[in-house]
Amino acid sequence: MTTFAERNWSERETMLGDPAETAFTNWAADTGLPIVRYGLERPPISLVNVPPFIRYTPDFLTANSLVEVQGCGQDQTFKFKHDKLWALVTWDEHTEVCLWLWNQPQNTGHMVALTDLWQYLYNGTGTLRTDGMFDGHKPYVAVTWLQLTGGRWDVT
Repeated sequence: MTTFAERNWSERETMLGDPAETAFTNWAADTGLPIVRYGLERPPISLVNVPPFIRYTPDFLTANSLVEVQGCGQDQTFKFKHDKLWALVTWDEHTEVCLWLWNQPQNTGHMVALTDLWQYLYNGTGTLRTDGMFDGHKPYVAVTWLQLTGGRWDVT
């Protein structure tokens, strides 16, 4: 059986976010958190020319916040694209944005406020760190599960 990372893009694209979003909806039901699907869910159109603010609409709406769901794989590292983070910051100017982060290998997740996460993503010069590049040109910041749960933030 091939791992997610070993699959080609067309195979990966058909399931991006599904395990994490399913885990989140189950978690929300188990904890009694009412949610409404809010963001785009693999629309049948190209989003290349759609502004990031719309392309990265958070996945769910609660009575108190928007929730973006993101998972990590076997490397237990979350990779946050810079343009996605900036879009989420814009959303956060209107209402609180939280991220529900799903660690599939450990079958566990945590909710963290974007403002708490954001402070960690900066480097010493006040700009977003660049820990790698998606497709050779889309910068991202990487945060490991250990960093998330190692006392850097109050995750619940």
